[in-house]
Amino acid sequence: MSRNVPIPDASVETDCLIVGAGPAGASLACFLVNYGVKVMLISDAPGTTATPRAHLLNMAGLECMRDLDLEDECLRLGNRGDCLDSIRWCYSMSGVEYGRIHAWGAGPAKSGEVADLSPCASLDLPQSSLEPILVRYATTHGVICLFNTSFQDLEQDSRGCLTSVISKATGQKFKIRSRYLFGCDGARSPVAAKVDLSYNIQPSGGVAYNILFNADLADIMRHQTGHLHWIMQPDTELEHGIAPVLRMVRPWDKWMLVVFPKPGMDIKAFGSDAKATGQVEDLLRATIGNDEIPFEVLDISSWRVNETVAESYSKQNV
Repeated sequence: MSRNVPIPDASVETDCLIVGAGPAGASLACFLVNYGVKVMLISDAPGTTATPRAHLLNMAGLECMRDLDLEDECLRLGNRGDCLDSIRWCYSMSGVEYGRIHAWGAGPAKSGEVADLSPCASLDLPQSSLEPILVRYATTHGVICLFNTSFQDLEQDSRGCLTSVISKATGQKFKIRSRYLFGCDGARSPVAAKVDLSYNIQPSGGVAYNILFNADLADIMRHQTGHLHWIMQPDTELEHGIAPVLRMVRPWDKWMLVVFPKPGMDIKAFGSDAKATGQVEDLLRATIGNDEIPFEVLDISSWRVNETVAESYSKQNV
């Protein structure tokens, strides 16, 4: 499929250009290069993500990693077993547990069926661990990967796609000629906008915040292991609104609290504003349920709860 004839209207030539080096783009690059396809991968980001973000790899996903001979590496860095098998509802991490259910194919009702369907089981593998695995595989198998490189414009013609990009490091603009262009650049995809893909957009569910923090909860978790912990305190008026959920990132000392705050709570001002800092610290103390346990906030990021689906997934060679 590769062509060696230079094309004068482009600085670079490849078979497939992928915009976005997250799990979707990086995994696509891994699979394409295995078929002898010449692939270039670009990302606006400075590198792979530093925060956990997405995290659950289901059976089918892990089977794909097995096809790439990456399953062992995923298992080494991921978590399964007791730390993944349950979802809990509780007053706080050290407080009353209201109830729990088996999750992700665990438990007597599902585990046998899951084992019959797949050689793999669900795995908690944070995006910050998965992305380096995929990018390393892609680049060591011939994929050219350019971080700090932004998509700018796109033209389509009979030969495929001519994509204009810019290096954020040098400011240099150049064009990439490819037969196909894949937009793996997220929910607000500039690639999708450029080719005018239409979306079915439902009303937003509002803004949520991810609070990533360290806290050693090993003693608490000894008798109440679980993967997701919904914190429900009906007798209090906490600033975080209704039922934040605490997610295990690494047993049992790294956590992410997903918060749906009341209007006016400026969580992202943590560390720079005394009121916001106090609100976040009070929230984490209430979540842990033990004021004697220290914690360290590592990162706070926001995202919007959307229900948006593209009505089509391609246009010409994009």
